[in-house]
Amino acid sequence: MYVVYEKPVYGYGMIFDQKGAFLYAVEPSAVKDIKKNGSKTCLIIDPKENSSPEIDIDEDAVLLISSFFNQLYRKNSLVMDSKPFFEEVFAKMLSGYDFNSKKILDYGSGHDTYSEFFPNSEYAGYDLNKKEIQFDEFQNEDFDVVLCNFVLEHVASIEKTMKQISEKLKPQGLLFISIPSLSFFEFIIFYVLKLKMGIPISHFRNFGFTSFAGCVSFNFLAKTMERYRIRQKKITGIYRFRNKNYAVRIKPFCYFGKQTFIVGEKI
Repeated sequence: MYVVYEKPVYGYGMIFDQKGAFLYAVEPSAVKDIKKNGSKTCLIIDPKENSSPEIDIDEDAVLLISSFFNQLYRKNSLVMDSKPFFEEVFAKMLSGYDFNSKKILDYGSGHDTYSEFFPNSEYAGYDLNKKEIQFDEFQNEDFDVVLCNFVLEHVASIEKTMKQISEKLKPQGLLFISIPSLSFFEFIIFYVLKLKMGIPISHFRNFGFTSFAGCVSFNFLAKTMERYRIRQKKITGIYRFRNKNYAVRIKPFCYFGKQTFIVGEKI
């Protein structure tokens, strides 16, 4: 499996076997050779050349790969400390909503980083890496709120994820989604000028104004939500200027933030 690194080492790859076990990292030239010649022992996924929201990969392999990155970026990891950034944008997403006495499911909760935001709520975190909690153990239509915070770029299937979320969300319950997205400048570079897009490590896709190689459109996401009785209520783009984040809800500007928040309601 080939996953694109961040820009400082753009083009390097990480190779996983079909079972999801990490094998080794390779240089850009080796990635090109593997893709050109093919491999019977490795599954290669290049987000830049895949516009589909569905990734054809075994669910157990996704679990192992997810576990690998979860350990790499665990709490207090020396690799990176993204918690302050994610807490700031998370607080903006939740601003204006009352979560007191609500039953909340954090879908893709990782290390339950956001549980501290809900001291007066009944919080439950679900993640593929939590072997002690099976998703089917949660009762259907039992949660007032479902959080899906920077998860959809990592999952193999957006369709399956929305189906699972809808099953657990009460009618009139709220779904909060946050996803990485292309800024207007990036949209021009990667869609209009057709330059290759670098996708962060461990991501299967990006999101943006329209679908193209490596990018899933907001419209596709909204239609997928609707198929599972979740109506989009609000979309907000997050713009960063002088080290501060600003929320923009005016169309079409809301579609071009570096991060995008979507609020949906189950009908």
